[in-house]
Parts: sequence; structure tokens; C-alpha cells
Amino acid sequence: LTVGRAPVLVSGVVHVWWAAPEAVAPLLGDLHDLLDDSERDRLDRLRRPADRDRFVVGCALLKHAAAAQLDTAPSAVRLVRRCPDCDRPHGKPTIPGSEVELSLAHSGDRVAVAVALGTPVGVDVEQVLPTLDPAPLVGTVLTAREAAALAALPAASRRTGFLHYWTRKEAVLKATGEGLRVSMRHVEVTGPLEPPRVLALNPGRPEEIALLGLDAGHGHIAALAVIGQAPSQVLELDAAALLHEAAGS
Repeated sequence: LTVGRAPVLVSGVVHVWWAAPEAVAPLLGDLHDLLDDSERDRLDRLRRPADRDRFVVGCALLKHAAAAQLDTAPSAVRLVRRCPDCDRPHGKPTIPGSEVELSLAHSGDRVAVAVALGTPVGVDVEQVLPTLDPAPLVGTVLTAREAAALAALPAASRRTGFLHYWTRKEAVLKATGEGLRVSMRHVEVTGPLEPPRVLALNPGRPEEIALLGLDAGHGHIAALAVIGQAPSQVLELDAAALLHEAAGS
């Protein structure tokens, strides 16, 4: 679904905005202007152009998506990212005093921002790289039951199968606010051949988290987690129109 102006967000609905940095390349200068000092400091630490572009688009999309729900300008949105373990601003993005809940992910040619009202959300997207070898990662990412299910897949399906596990787990940990500060083995989810569902969560109650697959497009896998009641609707939206309209293009 492609839209210019963002649809109004209501309780029980989640918006997932998708952007491809290449598609908004002419806007990168305008989007960069939305970064605050802390975000510019983080940007300066990135060396690869693709990482820099994804970061700029991600920060700008967070602010555009939030501004559309707060009825304000993107430049007026102030995001707070607090890491519980250190003073660096790399935690889950929040807007103090607002019911708007946010989550950001980017990989390959995809940037995703999930937006909800009053219910924490987590989104993750991963590019399927032909160089990915899941074998060295299985012991630190998957539980014994998940590892057995992955091993039972045909060899040609294990790379994408592993990323289904990864995105589902990371989406859950983003929703809870823990992120990758804790082991992914603290979360157990269904396998790639089953509908997404949280089977175990330590600590926590798996039945309180709704897990859904997303359409990230060719070469990418994505998942969405929502804490609380399962959303009545998930709208996946093309952010290019929103960003172009905001920039006056």
C-alpha cells in the first residue's frame, strides 16, 4: 500500500513503514537535517556508505511516522534512546509523555519502522546473504528444540530458516526493550514452516506477545512482535511517498 499522508493510527492497529534508501536517495540531504546532535555523532562513527544511508533514513522515518500521529513537524519530534547498561544513546527509541510506541530495523535495502499506540512493538528485518553460514551461530542463538528443527530442514533451506528464527526472536526482544543485550536463547519461537508464535520467554509470559510475519520483499525476511493483545490489523506502508511529500517533492 502506497500512501502520501499517513493514515491515522488507532488502538489495536500497527503501522509498519518500509523504505528503501535507494528510492529516497535524492532526499538524503533533507533527511540528514532532521538528525539531532546525538544521532549525528552516531552517524559519524559509521564508515560504510550503505550503513550511513540506512541510518539517516531510519532516523528520519522514525520522526516522520511519529510526527504524523502527534500532529507536529518531524523536526519537533525528540526521540530518547536509553540503554539500561550504559550512557550511550542506542536503546529502543521512545517519545517521553506520548502513547506512540516505535521500533526500528534496517538491513540490506530495507528500513522498517513499526508504530503503535499504547502497546510496545518490535520489528526486525534481515537480508538473506549468500555468504551467511548459520552453523557457527546456532549454539548461541537457538534452543536445542529450535536447532533440531533447523537441522531437519533441507540444507538449501537452512539459511532462510535460520533468519526466520533470528527475526522472530529479535522482534520479541525489541518489543520487550531488552534487545540483543540478552541471549536470543531466552526466547523460543516456532520454526520457519509454522505460523509465528512465541513458545517460551525467560523471563516473561509468551502468551502475552503476538508474533507476526511481514512482507519485506525479495531477499529479506522480517517479523513483528506486539506485547499485549494481538493487533486487529497490521498495515504495511510504503514510506517513499510520505518522505517525498514531506520534503515537498
